[in-house]
Parts: sequence; C-alpha cells; structure tokens
Amino acid sequence: MAGAAAPPGLRASPSQAKPKNISLVLAPSNLGLRPTESGGEPGAWRASQALLDAGLARALDVEETVRLEKLVGAIQ
Repeated sequence: MAGAAAPPGLRASPSQAKPKNISLVLAPSNLGLRPTESGGEPGAWRASQALLDAGLARALDVEETVRLEKLVGAIQ
C-alpha cells in the first residue's frame, strides 16, 4: 500500500498535513486472549512489532519509539 494516495475526501489540508511530536509506544500484549487449544500463547503480542516492521513509524513520521517489555506471567 506504500505510495497509495488517499481518496480526495480523506486528504489532509495543508495545515493538517504533518502532525508534530508523535511518539509510538510498542506494548506487546496477548490482549487477555485464552491459550490456544494446544496450550500455546496467542500470537496477538506480536502485533506491535508487525506494525513497526510494516512501516507504521515511517508512515506516521514518529519522533520517538518506546518499546515496553512483554509481560511475562502465567496464562489463565
């Protein structure tokens, strides 16, 4: 989707063209999902890294990226 133009109604006006001071917080979490049938952890915790790898930080032109540690604990 890189290089795709936004539909005319969704384009930012010149005064809105570039937001300032955006920070991106990567917070891996399983979102409270139950373990899989085989007892494994759901893969939702990988979403923050997947979005970063897909270019989210570049697309938003973020000023800083903060990475939080994945919480380690028993899945109930």
